Amino acid sequence: MTVFIVTPPDYEGINVSEDMPDDQSAAGRRERIEALLAYRLSEKVGGDTAERIETGKSIGFDVIADPIRRLPLTGATIIRADDDALSPLREQFPNHRVRRDSSFNITEAPTEVLAVEEGAQGAPWHLDMVGIALARDYGMKLEGRGVVVAVIDTGVTSVAGFGGRVKATSRFDPNSRTLYDSSDSQDSYNHGTRVADLIGGADNGVAPLCTMLDIHAAPNGIVYSSALTQAFELVAGNASVSIVNISLGRPSWREELLSSYNTMTASGVLSVAAIGNDGRGRYRSPGAFRSSLSVGAVNPRGESFKLSGGAEMIDADGPYRVPTLVAPGVEVPTTDDVGRISLSTGTSMATPIVAGMAALVKEHLPGATAATIRNALLSDCIDLNLPDTEQGAGLLAVPRAINPASVGV
Repeated sequence: MTVFIVTPPDYEGINVSEDMPDDQSAAGRRERIEALLAYRLSEKVGGDTAERIETGKSIGFDVIADPIRRLPLTGATIIRADDDALSPLREQFPNHRVRRDSSFNITEAPTEVLAVEEGAQGAPWHLDMVGIALARDYGMKLEGRGVVVAVIDTGVTSVAGFGGRVKATSRFDPNSRTLYDSSDSQDSYNHGTRVADLIGGADNGVAPLCTMLDIHAAPNGIVYSSALTQAFELVAGNASVSIVNISLGRPSWREELLSSYNTMTASGVLSVAAIGNDGRGRYRSPGAFRSSLSVGAVNPRGESFKLSGGAEMIDADGPYRVPTLVAPGVEVPTTDDVGRISLSTGTSMATPIVAGMAALVKEHLPGATAATIRNALLSDCIDLNLPDTEQGAGLLAVPRAINPASVGV
């Protein structure tokens, strides 16, 4: 038997900037979610999904998740069927995208575990490079208070530096292909904890008082497209989430993820995603999608990490480039899932630094839209004199809007 993902068209005909509420407080996001849900249910392509599913069951389709029970915002359906069911499924859902589910391993750059004494701390040079340390010296008090950042990763172990601010929500079961409710906050691959530490860790985090929602979508470093589809639905429907960090991705362009991902960003969440460690001219999805704030990596000297991805892209709206910007991502000090300090490298580590900065902007402007936060982050990037497909807008820096060190500059 094979698992298939069936996704409806994007939200064509709805202008997200004009037809949705501008206020992106939790209350504003709830209104936005309700508007998206009403739109999805009113569409002919979505409205008859239940009937099509029932017909499919009669000819041997086993439904794992559907828009009625689990995935109402994305409108996706996850189905187990015979290996040769692709053509019958496309006939059953003529206006939808139908793709086989598949898995991939997280590709990481090397991680060096430091031999340090217990309680010792590697110098968080990344906080200096993006201007956090200087801004705090000048009196910046922003630390991500009241901001919720979702972390779609390999799980997050609640080590000491998180101060109880990690909230486990769900875990993916690769056998049943379902993302189920779980309160178990444990990292299964020593990846998600390091990512979370750079978002909200007490010593290494950009936003050390933010709350992080642990969405354990990649057990043991294995990621299924069906897991990401369900994770996007979970984030889209959670009005408390303002930012999502995705330090993983599928190689190249993955059409089966696009509609569900765009639904999540249309719900008002700022999605910060790694472009990948596959080298020049290559990229990963969803980091390569236009609606992503995609992140590449640089070293302490401002040089591009040799494996950081980037490319010229084109979609229905025209050409664009990835990554959107870059952040420190070479030998960055992080805390791993047993509390050790490690030097971690890759776009996976650059991405949470950007997500943490987004949390500071959100704390300063609680009603800010994802577009407002995005523009604030991009407006004051530092030009590293690298090609656009290596640096995007440039190196992340504390935006002037929240940086007391920039007053009078």
